Amino acid sequence: MLQTANAGFGFLALASLLGQTAPQTAAAGERPVGPLAPKPPRLPVKAKRIIFLFMEGATSQMDTWDYKPKLQQDGGKVGPGGGTLTASKFAFSQHGQTGTWVSELYPHV
Repeated sequence: MLQTANAGFGFLALASLLGQTAPQTAAAGERPVGPLAPKPPRLPVKAKRIIFLFMEGATSQMDTWDYKPKLQQDGGKVGPGGGTLTASKFAFSQHGQTGTWVSELYPHV
C-alpha cells in the first residue's frame, strides 16, 4: 500500500492523526495479547525524536544489472496479477569476459 499511496509514510501519519493508531504494547510484566502483538522494549527508550530520510531517485537494479528479456518482450502487456508490465527504458548488452548483461547506463563496465 505504501508503494501506491501518493504520500507513503505521510499516509501513515495521517492515519495515526485520524485515530487509527497501532495496538498498544503490553505493560511491564504483562504478557502480550497475542503472538504477533508488539512486545515492550528490553531497554529503556532514550530517543525522543527521529529523523526519517526518504531519498527517491536512485536507479533501480532492474534498470542497471537485472536483465529480464521476457519482461522486455512483454512490456506494456497485462501481467498475471492484473497490472501492466513495464520494461526497462534502457538497452542491455553483454560485456566483459563473462558476458554479463549490463545496461547502457554503465557504458564502461
